[in-house]
Amino acid sequence: TEGSSIYSGTSASIKRVNLDPSGTFDFLVGTPTTYDQTQITEGGSATTISSFSATTYRSAELLITAESAAGTEFEVAKMLVIHDGTTAYRTLYGVMGTDEANLSVTYTATLSGGNVLVQAESTPSGAKFKVKEILIKD
Repeated sequence: TEGSSIYSGTSASIKRVNLDPSGTFDFLVGTPTTYDQTQITEGGSATTISSFSATTYRSAELLITAESAAGTEFEVAKMLVIHDGTTAYRTLYGVMGTDEANLSVTYTATLSGGNVLVQAESTPSGAKFKVKEILIKD
């Protein structure tokens, strides 16, 4: 299709293939978008890993990474969060990990003090979390 793009890549590069109307392929190599989030360590109970104003934002998409306290097990998940002004709702999807038997995480979303709080609790305790958020205004 004219002007269509196909994206693929690795952590080192992103390649884009463009097909122009004449059928010519154009290969471009770019730099990946990287994020350097602050790490939050869970302390043996539900720990807030993300929060946002419920008066400003209605919903969010979060990309969450977890690392066991030992640094040997890893998990990644996506979460959608929405609230109605009284209650926060969440759905978790795309969850995958290196060893679920040795790193289990429970995620919750609550509305408290005008903020939506996303919390995580790990078994065993002490997991480290990083979160990338996309927030959508009300």
